[in-house]
Amino acid sequence: MRVQDLANYQEFSPLISFEECADVEIHEAAVSELMSDVLTMEHDNLLLITGLCTDQAIRTADIMGAVAIIITQGKQVTPGMIRIAEESGMALFSTNLQNFSVCQLLCESGRFPLH
Repeated sequence: MRVQDLANYQEFSPLISFEECADVEIHEAAVSELMSDVLTMEHDNLLLITGLCTDQAIRTADIMGAVAIIITQGKQVTPGMIRIAEESGMALFSTNLQNFSVCQLLCESGRFPLH
């Protein structure tokens, strides 16, 4: 699945332009509210799915090599989060879905494993 494929899901709202990474292939996805757990992963081209709506979540995603983030549970993304994602060249999406529902939706695509 490519980053731009996430925009095809009506449940995900893109918050910034992601032309820079649109064609990047997402290899895996990680779901976590604990950024310390995310930092233990050693994968490139990761999708981070989280309800943690903080600047730290975006910075952690950048450190771990994520190419896209989905903020779940209808949380309001701050201008600071958007700025950090833009500076890092990551796609940023939001959804009203819970983490489990996002995972279910993506697993049904059969395109990559979740951790």
